[in-house]
Amino acid sequence: MDNGLLYLELDTSALDKLAEDVRTRAEPVLSRAVADLTAMGHAEIIRIATSELHMRRERYIKALSFSKVSDDTWIITLGEDAAWIDDGLPENTDMLKGLLNSPKAKVAKDGSRYVVVPMSHGSGPNELSSQHGKAQSDLKQAVQDELKSRKIPFARVERDINTGNAKLGKLHDFSVSDKNHPRKLWEGPGQGVGPIGEVRQGHTGDAFLDRIAVYQKTVRNPKSGKSKTVRQILTFRTASSKQPNTMWRHPGTKGLFAFERAYDYLINQWTEMMPGLLAEITGE
Repeated sequence: MDNGLLYLELDTSALDKLAEDVRTRAEPVLSRAVADLTAMGHAEIIRIATSELHMRRERYIKALSFSKVSDDTWIITLGEDAAWIDDGLPENTDMLKGLLNSPKAKVAKDGSRYVVVPMSHGSGPNELSSQHGKAQSDLKQAVQDELKSRKIPFARVERDINTGNAKLGKLHDFSVSDKNHPRKLWEGPGQGVGPIGEVRQGHTGDAFLDRIAVYQKTVRNPKSGKSKTVRQILTFRTASSKQPNTMWRHPGTKGLFAFERAYDYLINQWTEMMPGLLAEITGE
């Protein structure tokens, strides 16, 4: 004791060694846990997308990936071209700029940019707002009725009667007749422009279901190596920098918010994992 002060010299080497031993044991355990949680989060996002997306499912999952940054840091990433699916789009979103920035866009002789936009009228369920989804269902039903009247299958793969092989390439092109073409019922999403009661049409004056083409092509699954024939029923429209952006407005869609939902899922998983991790680290 000196000048009213008490000095103690303590030997903490045993505690320091214990802490170092715990730290040494903890690092690989926690690194493995972080990797496991990342894989679980990735799988949960895929599960959500698979169960709730249809037409946009393949695009979303293809844009999803995860990678290791360091031993204790992993990151799950969704590509920019699919981020809008998770975030959702507000009503009346301007699509023209994004379309013209596509790598598929071309430059015309006059210097303007343009891109051909395929629009599917196939058999996938709708994922838009209820009002716009109803409008899309009406269009799909009109295509089905027109194909039926022409004795052309809607979803069934067409095959050569002699060989039995699936036909490939463009098989049919036609426009849906005024009789089958849905009319504009109100002013709103999916109804197009023009007067109520007329066939639905875009800003160019083309009816929504003019110039339909039916294609079949072979696609190969890179994982299984197996190939299958897919059927597409499409109309093609051209987006151009010479057009006003009012011609390319998205009616809006709800976000999937799979990342937010996976975050809550992973917090619960971490809570459940903690007792086992502590036991493994401490040996108790």
